[in-house]
Amino acid sequence: MSRDAFVLLFHGSRAEGALAFERTIASAVATLATEHYVDYAAAEVAHLGSPPSLDDAVAACARQGATRVIVVPMLFVPGVHAEVDVPRLRAEACAKFPELTIEVSELFGKHPALAEAILVLLRATKS
Repeated sequence: MSRDAFVLLFHGSRAEGALAFERTIASAVATLATEHYVDYAAAEVAHLGSPPSLDDAVAACARQGATRVIVVPMLFVPGVHAEVDVPRLRAEACAKFPELTIEVSELFGKHPALAEAILVLLRATKS
C-alpha cells in the first residue's frame, strides 16, 4: 500500500522567516487534506538552490514512512527552473531513493485555481 507524502518545492529565499512561512503553508495544506480525508505521511518543504534541498525533504518523507513523494513546484511560470532544474533534481532524488516513487505535479502557477485566489486577494484589498 502506498503512503503518499508531498514536498512543496520553492525557489528559496534568504529573507528571515521565509522558511518558517513556507512550512506554515505545507502544514496548512496537510491540514486541509486531512479535512478532506486524505492523510499524507509527511508534508515537507524544499528549495531549488539552498537548504533544505529536495534530497533533504525526500529523505525526511522516507523517514516518516512515505513510499511515494509528490513534488509540487511552487513556481509561477515555465522557465529554466521548471523545465530543467526540477526534472534534474527529481532524477537525482530517484537515483538516491530507489525505494520511493517520486512524481512531480504541474507548476503551481499553471493551476486554474490561482486566478480565483488572486481574485480573492483583489476583493479583500480595500482602497
